[in-house]
Amino acid sequence: PGAVCTVAAATTCNNGEWRNGATCVPCVAGEYCPDKVSKFYVEIGMYASPPNYNSLTECPITRSCTTSGATACGNGAYSAVGGMTCST
Repeated sequence: PGAVCTVAAATTCNNGEWRNGATCVPCVAGEYCPDKVSKFYVEIGMYASPPNYNSLTECPITRSCTTSGATACGNGAYSAVGGMTCST
């Protein structure tokens, strides 16, 4: 007359992964996974660094940033904090 219910154990993901149901999926360039549960897209003027992609860093002065990293500006070029491009 009664039903037996079971509860599946929660999946615990590693740094740099997010949980998609019962599966852990690695974060990739352009994403960050701060809590091992969710993934978010990197905001403009910020970047997340591999291998964990678990936090955002503001693009520093003298760097150009894409969602996947910061690159040094060339000689004679500059950028503002949070800048996406280098200027001369």
